[in-house]
Amino acid sequence: MRDGKTLWRRRLNAMSPLGPFVLNASLMQDDLLVVAYGSTIEGRRTSDGRIVWSRDLHADLAPELRKAGLAKHTELQTSAAARAGRALVTATAAGYSGAWLTATASDGTPLWRARIEGAAARMVAGEDRIYVLLSQDSTGKPIIALDGMGKKGPDSGVPFRDSMAVTGGEVVFDQERVVTATIAPLPLSCPPKSPSCHPSPLFLTVTGFSGGQERWQLSHPVGLTWEHLLLLSDGSVLFVENQRVGRISPDGKLTPLCELPVDQRGYVAGLVHGDLVVAYHRSVGAYTIPGGPQLAATGWVMRGGGPAQGWAARASAPVPEVPFGPFPAGVADPVAQVAYVQTDAGATMALALADGTVKWRTQSPARPVGIWNGRVIVLEQRDTLASVFQMAQIDPVSGAEVATSQPIPIPDWGWGRPTLAPWGDPLTTDVRIEGDRARLSWDILINGWPGGATIRPYTTSGRGDVDLTSGAVSLAPIKRVEEAKPISNPPYPFAAVLGGRKFTLSYAATATLTATDAKSGKRLWTRQLWSIVVPERVRVPPP
Repeated sequence: MRDGKTLWRRRLNAMSPLGPFVLNASLMQDDLLVVAYGSTIEGRRTSDGRIVWSRDLHADLAPELRKAGLAKHTELQTSAAARAGRALVTATAAGYSGAWLTATASDGTPLWRARIEGAAARMVAGEDRIYVLLSQDSTGKPIIALDGMGKKGPDSGVPFRDSMAVTGGEVVFDQERVVTATIAPLPLSCPPKSPSCHPSPLFLTVTGFSGGQERWQLSHPVGLTWEHLLLLSDGSVLFVENQRVGRISPDGKLTPLCELPVDQRGYVAGLVHGDLVVAYHRSVGAYTIPGGPQLAATGWVMRGGGPAQGWAARASAPVPEVPFGPFPAGVADPVAQVAYVQTDAGATMALALADGTVKWRTQSPARPVGIWNGRVIVLEQRDTLASVFQMAQIDPVSGAEVATSQPIPIPDWGWGRPTLAPWGDPLTTDVRIEGDRARLSWDILINGWPGGATIRPYTTSGRGDVDLTSGAVSLAPIKRVEEAKPISNPPYPFAAVLGGRKFTLSYAATATLTATDAKSGKRLWTRQLWSIVVPERVRVPPP
């Protein structure tokens, strides 16, 4: 019977000596719930609540604590967490002495850490950004924006829905509508010193919007209340208020479903096969829900505000998003432990970070630029005799091309045409993945002429916007400037540290990638990526 009865409940292992503590829970997969409290992060099975893996943030943050001059056993407190792709990002503080973000993969592997200005009150993850609300701020900008690797980006403002979520509201949305839940006193205007005018009680208000207009509203007075919203596959919203669970139809009608058997303040981590997973301060549990409701396939389907905010990448995309980072001559997937780099003739190859073995190689020149929807995104040139490029999507396992964009023409110049060679070409490119779009910018720098002939220097520049969902391309007008321009550095670093290994690109006439142990400096493996010494017609790819 699906009537709100308990499926399982597990007591948490550690208790704070100071009393109630902040606990965060996020569904990372259908079969994995990740719980963060104090300095502990635990992965638990959703089938029975048992621990699969556990991490101690004292160990993960030990180098940061040493840098800050703090003892290794300094008390740490996790205050907020958010799911960002396949990683759980947690905000942890050592009192007023320091605060950090740490990203942990669904298998318990630490991915990255970054120091932030102060303790976090709340945190949400929206598409490719992480927004953190600081507990204390003296600058007038309490919300900081970071990319998927914890690095600060340009201050372009916080989207309305993310701003509302990170400052405390419950928000779920899809492309057509938004549903919000807030607890606040009703607006009240009292005459000065009026003895009969009393403060308004708190009201819980749930509001539905579509087309930018308010369509319906539910409101009633509340006391000590916790509430959560989840967007469901049939267009309705699952509404949890304390023990009561109900379903709100698309036109705003509330139908009670059941009452949970636990009268404690908690928060909803999500739905698994129609069962509601709830985290409390001292335990986690799962409960059957009448009708076996399922999460929606798109949009922000999980709860929006509070310390356990979960961006449901599992439900918003057929393949979870992958946090990728810059890598010598390409990009890297720190979860799969694979780098995608350019090699001879400008092709892209997938390189296992553990031993340097090649998993696959593209047949035509391709420049790796990122990962989207579980696919490797490359700027590709199928025909080296044509000045036309495409944005291609490649399966990370097989190396097969899955989809390509419309053509992207780039003009040639008097003595040559643009190529994607990783060395010495006048064409430089920069591609940034932003949500479902790839933003391309390119420059052709002509500062001289072969053989020393005199020519007036000039630069040709262009921009393009690629819709990764449909492959449509929109191009800005090409610009030409009659002046010299310094040749820019490659868009990738020459060294990177991942998984305890340091990867260094040494580049003269031959480019070699070397992997060493990050602590001892011991060489683990080397691989030649490209060479301009041997003519291409007789060049043999490395084994």
